[in-house]
Amino acid sequence: IVEGGCLDAYEQLRAEGKVRYLGFTSEGPNGAVEKLIQTGRFDAIMICFNLIYQSTGAYRSREPSPATTLSLARGQQMGTVTMRTMTSDIFQRWIRQVAPDVASQVDWSAALLGFNLSHPQVDVAVVGMRSEAEVDRNADVVDRGLHRVDMAALHDEFPTRPPV
Repeated sequence: IVEGGCLDAYEQLRAEGKVRYLGFTSEGPNGAVEKLIQTGRFDAIMICFNLIYQSTGAYRSREPSPATTLSLARGQQMGTVTMRTMTSDIFQRWIRQVAPDVASQVDWSAALLGFNLSHPQVDVAVVGMRSEAEVDRNADVVDRGLHRVDMAALHDEFPTRPPV
């Protein structure tokens, strides 16, 4: 797509004002994604990031690692959009199975959205909604900043490796 592919045609459409932005989607870091980001030819990326799958933007200390996909995209001034924000209901089903008493105590979908939006390198979180109540809940999470955490403080409190 980059060398001798269709990207040149898409860039021409952008230059002509027929499209405003160019982006691409990937399930996660895989080598090719990083190469596409490093071309500097894209405006945005949509990639999987959620509580279960954090490698796209994982913290290792107080700051996001400069080698993560989200950090690389941010370094190229790309917009970042996350998908599978609510873990495709995997986390919620797991909680219901392993801790049914806990499952009903928290609105896990709202908490997962808040977690995702807590990452300082996430611009947009894509979520699917099937009801008016879900739309209202998600809007409330965004408008009121519900379930947000200070990611750096969280990782200070619970480091992924012992301090040196």
